[in-house]
Amino acid sequence: MNLILITSTLLLLGGLAAPFCGKRDSLAATIGMTSGLFACAIGLAGALALLFGVLPPATVRAGCLSLTLDSLSALFQLPVFVAGIPAILHAKGYLAGHAEGRTGWFWLFFLWTLGAMVWVTLARTPVEFLVAWEMMGMMSFALVAFEYHEKSTLHAAWIYLLACHAGAAFLIPAFIFGGCGIWGMGALIAGLIGFGLKIGFPLLHVWLPEAHPAAPAPVSAVMSGAMINLGFYGILQMPYATDETTLQTLGWILLVLGLTGAFGGILFAVAQRNLKRLLAYSSVENMGILGIGFGLGFLGAAYGKHVISVTAFAGAFLHMLNHAALKSSLFLGAGSVLRSTSTLNMDRMGGLAKRMPKTFLSFLFSAISLSGLPPFNGFLGELLIYIAAFLALNAGITALTGAGLPVLLILAMVGGLAAVAYVKALSAVFLGEPRTQAAADAEERPFSMLLPLLIGAVFSFILLFSAPVLMPFFADLAGALTGQAVDFSESVVPALASILARVALFSLFFSATAGILLRLRQRNLAKNAEKIKPTWDCGYAEPTARMEYTGTAFVQPVVDFFANFLHPVKKVRMDRKLFPAHAEISVETEDAADRTVWKPFFHFFGRAADKIHRLQSGYLHLYVLVMVLALLAMLIWGFYFEGGAE
Repeated sequence: MNLILITSTLLLLGGLAAPFCGKRDSLAATIGMTSGLFACAIGLAGALALLFGVLPPATVRAGCLSLTLDSLSALFQLPVFVAGIPAILHAKGYLAGHAEGRTGWFWLFFLWTLGAMVWVTLARTPVEFLVAWEMMGMMSFALVAFEYHEKSTLHAAWIYLLACHAGAAFLIPAFIFGGCGIWGMGALIAGLIGFGLKIGFPLLHVWLPEAHPAAPAPVSAVMSGAMINLGFYGILQMPYATDETTLQTLGWILLVLGLTGAFGGILFAVAQRNLKRLLAYSSVENMGILGIGFGLGFLGAAYGKHVISVTAFAGAFLHMLNHAALKSSLFLGAGSVLRSTSTLNMDRMGGLAKRMPKTFLSFLFSAISLSGLPPFNGFLGELLIYIAAFLALNAGITALTGAGLPVLLILAMVGGLAAVAYVKALSAVFLGEPRTQAAADAEERPFSMLLPLLIGAVFSFILLFSAPVLMPFFADLAGALTGQAVDFSESVVPALASILARVALFSLFFSATAGILLRLRQRNLAKNAEKIKPTWDCGYAEPTARMEYTGTAFVQPVVDFFANFLHPVKKVRMDRKLFPAHAEISVETEDAADRTVWKPFFHFFGRAADKIHRLQSGYLHLYVLVMVLALLAMLIWGFYFEGGAE
């Protein structure tokens, strides 16, 4: 606990000191980076020490504050530090020349956001938790609005602020009823909505694709890699009963939301042109995968199938850690691309692999891993969820069979669509020829922005080889959350750990073989002179980048196939000449929840508010009439109901 308290203190003081540097951006960045890196390194050491049994759980009480560091807290702190360390390193180069003397304020909000996330995992009283939750929302809101000179940024920040306050509005009654001992279905649903707004459950996710493209890349890395996970932390910390009915209800809700979010998130990711918007929808997909794992885990516990419960929970926890390392690296890579090309529109990029080779290799590794393709670390968590789904399918219980079958089908489809989305991103951004002059002039970013990408890859390999060691810990945590102890002598935990170890060893062999073959190819190319010959160009003497596929064109068959879900809008711009010199087609895909739910909802209440507004700006005799009618209503109430009571 002392290490975590030191972490919180460093984040608090470092953030507080940075704004006093005024317009001395370099000094503010040095203070922010130094305090942030030391804080995250100490916090990471403390969390790992507790997870591996070096330090025991601890509680600190000071006045009205009650801070507790237990296994679940330490597990959810890991993404904060795993995403925080590379984001802190990346921020200095990302902000260089773009902060306009506001670097100190960035570090204040950024470090206090990290501190608030740590506080959320430690808080135990409802008031303290809500204060930490609101502080996390307000500090991150300031970061989303950091580049406020752009109108789209202010719009995204406003949507994010509404989502933060709406979440708190649902959490307050949930905690009130829970504190009164009335933690029934109503409080449970309110808690799921409040925390679901942070997670990005279906219909509640609309802030994610708005906030991430607007926020600076280091902020997006922390929000996607660590902050949205805390919604699940809140759900798992709710004082729900561990009886069969409650576990079934919670399991089915999380499973349905997870299946819907995973499929819908990755489907809309495929259709995006904005690189960070694609990654934001991918986060919705990955939170859906976590929902599938937790939902299947609760259902397995409800029906007494502890093997299913342990396997599904372990898969969800492992996928959460992998997502933190991989998605934060992808967002940082997208930030590097933005600083080199001044755009996030993938259709206006291309050819960056030759100009930014190190960024390309990092993005390639993270994208392949997060697609769930073996043998990389992103595959491990999904592998465990697949195993849990197969076990549910063969459990001999109708309800579990009904849960396992859609999990297998949706996960397989999601994996395929994830591969399509990331192949689109990689090919449109890094392969081919530059489509604009900005892409042609792009250069590799400085070492300060490349090192964080390398650190993300290192974290990924550490998670790959530590997964078998973490299996017993995941099993213990699953038993504690479901109220059912796990007997290791009779459980499948050793077998699962063995499977993960074999996958890790195969991954090591695969990576070593690929590295050797790549090195041999480079040596062979160095010995043989490169021969340049004309290619078949379909009659064109000088092929240009306009002849190659854009990202939008590459996925157009998939978008057309799912047109009933995506509702793409195609716009064609072309000179009305016999031989047009300019022709362009664009495809816009509006978010389904925004189109079908939130825009009609706000439009309805906007019109209602306009009509009610007339009462406020009416005539004096109308006010007098309202007062008289109210007085008559009170007199009738008093005489009739009070008289009846006597």
